[in-house]
Order: sequence, then C-alpha cells, then structure tokens
Amino acid sequence: MYVVIGRTLDGGAFPSVLDGVDASAGKLHVGLAGFLAKLEQSLGIPTSPIHEPVRVAEYSKRLVAHDDGKQFYSASRRADTWRVPRKLLGLRDELFSGGWNGKLPAGGSTRLKALTELEELSQAYPLAPGAAERLLKIIERLKLFPAGIESLEIVDPPSSFSKLWRDVFQCLANTGTEVRQRTLSSAKASGDLGIAHKALLG
Repeated sequence: MYVVIGRTLDGGAFPSVLDGVDASAGKLHVGLAGFLAKLEQSLGIPTSPIHEPVRVAEYSKRLVAHDDGKQFYSASRRADTWRVPRKLLGLRDELFSGGWNGKLPAGGSTRLKALTELEELSQAYPLAPGAAERLLKIIERLKLFPAGIESLEIVDPPSSFSKLWRDVFQCLANTGTEVRQRTLSSAKASGDLGIAHKALLG
C-alpha cells in the first residue's frame, strides 16, 4: 500500500492532492485521524471511537477531585465547569504528544505540577485513550512487526507534526517502509508580488 499523509487531508482534497497524478487503487490519501485508524487496523490494535465530550467529562471528574480552590485553574473553573476541563485536557494531550511521560521534571512549573497531580488520579478516575496514547501503542507494535505499508509520502514539513508522529514515521522507516518528504514546487508570482519575491530570495 502507498500512503500520502497530510495534516489537512482527512476531509478529502481530491483532485488537488494528486498534483497532476491519476487516481489509482492501492494509494491512500489521509490526514492524521485517517492514518491513525489505518495503522491500528493494519497492526491489529483493537479500538473503538471515543468522542471528545466523553473524554472531557472523564477529565472533569479528575478536576473535581483535585481542585482545592487554590489551583491555577480554580477561578476559571468556577466560572465555566465545561470549557476549563476541555482546555486542560487539550493541554494534557499536547504534552503527551510532545513526549511527556506524565511525571514532573526537575524545575517544573506550577501548572505542570498540577497536570502531573491530575495524572496521578488516573487509577481512581480513568480517561479514555486519546491520540497520544493510541500513537504510543502503535509505536510499541511497530517494534514487533511492520505495518505492511510499502511507501509513505509526507506532504507537510516534519516540524508540523508532533514528536510522537515523527517517532511513528521513524518506526515505519525502520521496518521497511519507504518514507519520503514531498517537495512542493513554489508558486511563481507575477507583478509586484513577483518582484518582491525575487528581492527576498536575493
């Protein structure tokens, strides 16, 4: 199977994503959510769809148990008991996607300390897996056997992907997938915009 992945391709972008190439069987154009689901299927990882409101409600229970009225989020939570756990859950997921292990590092901030304490409540208040946890399972499974993907073409710059996604790309490369970065041709501007572009390029 040949896969083209782009951060905005989950919604479908035919025909522009083909960039002059005819559509063909066995070639998949996907975004992050689509590729995540495809990898889980290929690697035999059982999963069921978890909607964001469910995870927000679960995380909110942790906040109820943790909030002593003196936390950095306490005042905001008193004003909005839904949007605050949603925001904090998003921050938590971003940290895990960036490689955080749920522990407080030396010199960690007050906010990170609070998020660490919230993670320590995971046994009493479990949280359905988000994208980060699912990616970690994929990375572990890729260390055992390949995903059966012959080629992976990445549309966006590597820096636009989280650490865990970059780790997935590396694991795929290590297990035989040809991973390459698509080089996009720059648009040629005309008129004043073209003159400015040439000046910037020197």
